[in-house]
Amino acid sequence: MSDKFDNEDLRHIGFWLENISREIKKAIGRGLINTEDCGESACNKSGWILGFIKRHDGPVYQKDIEAILGMPKSTLADILQSIEKEGYIQKLPVKDGDSRKKEIILTEKGLAYTNAVEEQICAVEKYIIKDISKEDLAVTRRVLEQIKKNASEYGLDIN
Repeated sequence: MSDKFDNEDLRHIGFWLENISREIKKAIGRGLINTEDCGESACNKSGWILGFIKRHDGPVYQKDIEAILGMPKSTLADILQSIEKEGYIQKLPVKDGDSRKKEIILTEKGLAYTNAVEEQICAVEKYIIKDISKEDLAVTRRVLEQIKKNASEYGLDIN
């Protein structure tokens, strides 16, 4: 396979994907502007964390979030501290005697925010796929899954 693309449209697929992702995030954010108590942290990367906590079965600890979201420990600690200060989560000591281990739970404010975000995500997704056939969406999903797989495998065989 040649390193050059014959089709100009395929040259910068990574740019396209990043641009689409950014537009979707902005659309979701526009719908949340009027959401009460939308703190700066919760409206950014920590929204993924809050959503994970809400959907996770059983207790959630920092190590769980690190493993699932692939975030560095120090970055995650800073985000958790910020959203705790804003009132979206609480850290509760566990009963096993290890004072360093804290369970992370959503507060009422955190639950209200995640519910609003989920509603907005559904509204945006419904809007952005309007006028696209189920068949085209199925092809798009397959293509994006293959792109993700290929990207995750790229360079693994390089020593």
